[in-house]
Amino acid sequence: MSETLAKMTKCFGSYTVPEMLRELCVFWDKYPDYFSGSIEIEADNYGGVKEWFGNKEAGYSRVLAFAADDTGSLAGFWLYKDGMTPYNAPIVFLSSDMTGSTVIADSLSDYLEILTANRDFDPEDGEFYEFDDEQSDDNLRYRKWLKSKFGISSTDNPEALLEKAKSRHPDFEKWAGSLDQNWI
Repeated sequence: MSETLAKMTKCFGSYTVPEMLRELCVFWDKYPDYFSGSIEIEADNYGGVKEWFGNKEAGYSRVLAFAADDTGSLAGFWLYKDGMTPYNAPIVFLSSDMTGSTVIADSLSDYLEILTANRDFDPEDGEFYEFDDEQSDDNLRYRKWLKSKFGISSTDNPEALLEKAKSRHPDFEKWAGSLDQNWI
């Protein structure tokens, strides 16, 4: 088993790691370079979600992180309703400085498509940075892998996927704010 997948499985506890994420863990172990902006695929081994929610179980028990960027911001499944699993949950972006945290993708497949744009999310502006040429070869490898493995095409418009997610799951900021977060 992939080292990243083993850690992810442990962190997901009673939840099953979705097949797409399982395969991405294997890809990451084979190519552990930034393949999209500064995103790394990693389990929440150090309690980043718990810390982000100020140790409030009502918050951290509803987010399963699976990615981080170089600032310490996290991406994870938002299990906001009972019965929700990583298979039907939207993806949230938890900003390391608490500002601009939001729903970023309607599903894991949409999030993986967003990563094909090779652009980091700027939580302060709620937009994506410009394309990063530095990882263009690594991103191209990722794009080819994603297309061949799951039939997911590349996007040059991650903003459209962000807007779709926000329209389908508009209450993340309200919910997180109800837990007394300081970033609202």
